[in-house]
Amino acid sequence: MAKVRGESNGGLRGRLQRMRAAGRDLAPVLPRIGALAARLTARRAPRGGGPGRIGPPLATSFGYRVEGDDAVAVISDKPYARIQHYGGTIAPLTRRFLAVPVSDAARRLIAGVGAAEGLRSVPGLFVLVSRGRAFLARHSQAASQAAGSRVRRDRRGRTRVESRIGLDDEGRQVEILFVLKARVSLPARPYVATWEDEELRQGAAQALRRHLGGGT
Repeated sequence: MAKVRGESNGGLRGRLQRMRAAGRDLAPVLPRIGALAARLTARRAPRGGGPGRIGPPLATSFGYRVEGDDAVAVISDKPYARIQHYGGTIAPLTRRFLAVPVSDAARRLIAGVGAAEGLRSVPGLFVLVSRGRAFLARHSQAASQAAGSRVRRDRRGRTRVESRIGLDDEGRQVEILFVLKARVSLPARPYVATWEDEELRQGAAQALRRHLGGGT
């Protein structure tokens, strides 16, 4: 299970240590703080299922873990949770290239095949090289569709590419599904709630006040 951890526990540790030194049992407060941090993280997490937006949304995967008596960590069972937060470079481990989906049709294809089978099991795919770039494509089943991108708008009004149609060397229509890349770099997009987060600090302070006041 991946641990996605911001630099959040320094301030929390200091406050809890001072209160514990005064004879307070603060262990019951940590789960409340952890649950709040997980909820805030889920709210701010990138939408979709990681690179290519495949699978269940990242936001549904977060929980928390109490570490000792003075720290909590936000955790996720998604292996790409850390790189979405910190950024980094993704490179293939067993193949020469990464196949990055360029349309909703490609994402549906991956979801149907599954990671265990891989794209090698999909019949009809071939490598198409155009203008110095390599793609995975298949001959288009929509013979009357003009070359270009077919787009649609989702429920939020955002434009999404449903399919991309191009031409092979013989002028036949092909559906471009994936661009092949040796590596993909993702920018850092910090989303994990940390102790620097005002909403988390206020929620933690409220939980501490309720606990010290005898509330539940």
